[in-house]
Amino acid sequence: MLWETPPPIPQWLVLAGVVVQYGSTAGQLAVGLIIGTSLAANLSLVGAGPYLALGLADVEMGQHLKYSFKWMMLMNLLMVIAAALLGAISF
Repeated sequence: MLWETPPPIPQWLVLAGVVVQYGSTAGQLAVGLIIGTSLAANLSLVGAGPYLALGLADVEMGQHLKYSFKWMMLMNLLMVIAAALLGAISF
């Protein structure tokens, strides 16, 4: 057998089971995860990507957060509005 223990269950699969019980859909969960991830990936203090990009641009993380946060929140708001207009999520 390839694994001695079964492979872990993906987190989105567990979350999908929960949101369906509360009247939402897995598609709406996916949209929410994508929108949230776009903010987290660019402003994360944990991942290596932002630090690599900031090092190449010779910018400190504090300067990046002060400048980028408002623009990332604006972009997320626009993505939520677009998703609502397209019917991907409902309120």
